[in-house]
Amino acid sequence: MIVIRLLQIFAALVVFVISPIAGAVPARAVQAPKSAPAAQKPKPKPPSKKPDSAKAAAKEAPPKPAGLTMRTTYTAADGQTSTTTMMSNGVRQRVELGRGVAVITQCDRKQIIQVNDTAKIFVAVPLDAAPVQPTPPAAPTAKKAGTVEYITTSTDTGERKEISGLSARHITTVVTKNASPDACDKKKERVQTDGWYATIPVQIACGLVAAPPPVASDCHDEHRSSSVGDPPPGSPLNYTMTTVGEDGKEVASVKMAVTDLTLAPVDAALLDAPAGYSKATDAKSFLEAVERAANEERWGAPKAAGVIRVGVLMPANKTGQELSTDGVRAELLDALTTHPYEAVPIKATTAAEQEAEAKSRGCDYVLALDLTSLKASAPGKVGGLLRKASGGGSPTELYEAKAEYRLFVPGTPAPKAAKAATEKSGAFTLKRAIGLARFAARLYLTGPTSMLKMMNQTGAAGGGLPAQSMDPSMNAVNAVFNLIGGGKEEPVDEMSAEATLAAVLRHASSDVMKEISTKK
Repeated sequence: MIVIRLLQIFAALVVFVISPIAGAVPARAVQAPKSAPAAQKPKPKPPSKKPDSAKAAAKEAPPKPAGLTMRTTYTAADGQTSTTTMMSNGVRQRVELGRGVAVITQCDRKQIIQVNDTAKIFVAVPLDAAPVQPTPPAAPTAKKAGTVEYITTSTDTGERKEISGLSARHITTVVTKNASPDACDKKKERVQTDGWYATIPVQIACGLVAAPPPVASDCHDEHRSSSVGDPPPGSPLNYTMTTVGEDGKEVASVKMAVTDLTLAPVDAALLDAPAGYSKATDAKSFLEAVERAANEERWGAPKAAGVIRVGVLMPANKTGQELSTDGVRAELLDALTTHPYEAVPIKATTAAEQEAEAKSRGCDYVLALDLTSLKASAPGKVGGLLRKASGGGSPTELYEAKAEYRLFVPGTPAPKAAKAATEKSGAFTLKRAIGLARFAARLYLTGPTSMLKMMNQTGAAGGGLPAQSMDPSMNAVNAVFNLIGGGKEEPVDEMSAEATLAAVLRHASSDVMKEISTKK
């Protein structure tokens, strides 16, 4: 583009210089005889200024933005691969992460758009939106923090070669994590990156993405960073990133390689929210819609090899309390979807139809569950202290729940197992958010070819690269993590009726998976 522009300017200058000469030569060549001075032709007019006007117009007309499309392949240590596609026009950038997930950075609008093709929905998040910080711990429980230091050492090997038509340089980078003896996070780690870097012709200036918000904790270390050597210039065209643990052994690794790089204009529609897609009001509603769509797609797909599929009938509520059986089944489906197990809902209502549906969906087992009781009782002193310790305040009731289940093999009338599970308030000790964190593990970090899972395992999404802005796919991963962690958490009250029900359902689900494993 620079060479073309110089040629344009040079051509304009040539026209500007030659035009006056071409207009002056005839004026000097055509003259009247000396004897008739009065008959001389009038002096020629000054040369036209059109070349100047054309030059000015050329300066005013903005050049058509260039475009870039770059396909990149990531390969994990176990051989699993994932491919991303990045498109940019220098102002807007789109990174497709696979599985219908795309992240669009719009510098001109100062926002990031996340798109899900399965649910046909998108959400827009301001670029300058600060991540939601966790609630600080209460002063009495706060622990003394230590220091965690990150040292980045970059070394240019001096090697050069051409990759995808670009001149690349070979640079190694080592990020070493050290902790003081009094640090909460005492884990030592080293991330080594051996890569080739080059200046990409089309870049995006506002693509920096902040790291995911920190996890809530009652102990916070002071983080310090320092660097040795110059950071790699440009962007990576290929690299191998290896995470080494405290014992010096490799924890995880991933290889990245640009497989195709094309300079051509990008369709503007791809750099904006897709037409016809719904706009989510916030991150939570976006992820809920994505989960619903992902479930419908998964439930309708053929069973994958090596998966044990369990069909879950609509649970029966025999407690005498008003409960959402849909919600109960959703909890069962969630609890039973743990590799290699996969749960799908059986929607039929009669025995014959249920059996036919289970067979058509490739179910190995069918689960029928009844909630038989949910009893409330006034707490004693111990119960009151427990609830207060969990943050629930002064309790007025404690709960006990019981569930009975039957596990069938499709086509056999007698159950292979029939048991009961009981739980009391306070048994649900898994502190998790009901919303976003739960969706993250299932939607974005699962699947054998999930690039997000790959990056998360190597630590790349948490800042393993020397600079987050270098790899656009990494930036997109960070944007996804920001969205997942940016919502307000809804902590579970471990002493509530809902938590007690969830505990008994998780208990029953665990028993079901144990029953299946012993019958294989």
